[in-house]
Amino acid sequence: MREGRFRRDLYHRINVIEIAVPSLRERLEDLPLLVAHFMQLHKRLRTTPLEGVSDGALKLLAAHDWPGNVREIENTIQRALVTAPGPRLEAGDLRFAAFASGAAPRGTGPGGDGSGRDGTFVPAETTLADVEKMLISSTLKRCRGDKERAAKMLGISARTLYRRASRTVPGDDDGHDDSVADD
Repeated sequence: MREGRFRRDLYHRINVIEIAVPSLRERLEDLPLLVAHFMQLHKRLRTTPLEGVSDGALKLLAAHDWPGNVREIENTIQRALVTAPGPRLEAGDLRFAAFASGAAPRGTGPGGDGSGRDGTFVPAETTLADVEKMLISSTLKRCRGDKERAAKMLGISARTLYRRASRTVPGDDDGHDDSVADD
C-alpha cells in the first residue's frame, strides 16, 4: 500500500480477520504430521507405497531452515516420493531446493545422513537440458534400466521417456522415431 501497488480501500475490505501463522521453522513439532500428510496426498507418484519415514530423515527435515515454509516441504516430499527406492523414506532420499544454489541444510552435506547414498545435485549454472539428462539417467539407474517404472516415477509416459532417453542418455537407442511429439 505504501508503494501504491495495492489499494488501501481494497485492503480494508478483505482484512476482516487476521490470522498469524508462525513460520515452519518456528513450529518443527508439526513436521511429522506434515510429512505424513504430504506422503498420503501424493502417494500416487509411486508405484509401490513407502512404509514410513526414518528417524534420520525426520532429523534432516528438522535441521532445514524451510525458507519456503509449507510449500517447500510439500515439494521436498514430492521429490522424495518420485526418487526414493523404498521401502522407507530415508535421509539420503531428501533433496532440498537450497542444493541448487550450493547451500545445504544446517550441519549437513550432500546425503545428510552419512549413509553414503548418492544423490543428484545440480549446480546453479546447470542448463535445463542437462538437468533432464541427469534426472533421466539417475532414475533409470534407480530402476535398474526398467523404463516403464522410470517413466511412472518421472510422471511421464513410457513413450516420452523412450524418446527423451534416446536423445539424452549416451548409447541409449530405442529405435523409435524421435520426431514424435510428447504425450
